[in-house]
Amino acid sequence: MEPDIFCRVENEVGESPLWDESRGCLWWVDLLKGELHACHSDEQDEVRASLGQSLGFVVPFNQEAFVAGTRDSVGTLTIADGRYLPMIALERTRSAYRSNDGKCDPRGRLWLGTMSDEHRKDGRWYRVSGDYQLYEWSGTVDLPNGLCWSLDGTRMYLADSGRSVIETWSYDSDAGLPRSLLSTLAISPTQGRPDGMTIDEEGYIWVALWGGGAVHRYRPDGVLDMQIRLPVTLAASCAFGGKNHDLLFITTARYKLNAGQLASEPLAGSIFVCRPGPTGMAADRFEPSSP
Repeated sequence: MEPDIFCRVENEVGESPLWDESRGCLWWVDLLKGELHACHSDEQDEVRASLGQSLGFVVPFNQEAFVAGTRDSVGTLTIADGRYLPMIALERTRSAYRSNDGKCDPRGRLWLGTMSDEHRKDGRWYRVSGDYQLYEWSGTVDLPNGLCWSLDGTRMYLADSGRSVIETWSYDSDAGLPRSLLSTLAISPTQGRPDGMTIDEEGYIWVALWGGGAVHRYRPDGVLDMQIRLPVTLAASCAFGGKNHDLLFITTARYKLNAGQLASEPLAGSIFVCRPGPTGMAADRFEPSSP
């Protein structure tokens, strides 16, 4: 299956796609540029905020704002004026580390990873409660990336781009903690490295393959079920959206591509879309009452 172009744009690193049902548009971030983008079906890209620092992700909060992760903090990002208000600091003692991908669990707790662009090792996973208390989880990770949960909330899927694996953990929804490692899906570097992820209503996970020019759909047991090929190399993330959540949006990048590569990949950094058959769900919101 090959996708169509949704929005032609030159993202350096397009990440964190998020469908806005009320506005009928797709949001995403250009991570290293620190920009928040939006696009409706007219393919017109709008830069809605420019933070002057990296912007790793946005998650739903309310009609007026997102909760966002920047280079060194988590806070609220107001939609109307693009104003960012930091609420809690990240990596106070490790200045080379920044927030990367982040999502909320079904109870509304925020999970995010931090990584270093210098050596891409020794990343960390964090959980943020509704009152902005920070908890560091001790799981081993080099470069934390995509994450999602099973439909019943009992399993957590974590992508480590550094080790090129997707881990499946049992998840204690009451405590908001992964408990035991159930399985590890190793992805050959020749296929690309696992980046952003999402899950569909059948419980299958979708993962963008950085360097592999594709999005793969995997069964819960780790068997490859479907492939979506892209006309660009750097697939970064994916999310379901549209009126019936039957559209899969895919963000891409042009990070460190040389002139020859950019000439052969003129759509690098653009947003793609396809209707793969399976449908997805709305993203979980950050809940101020979450423990």
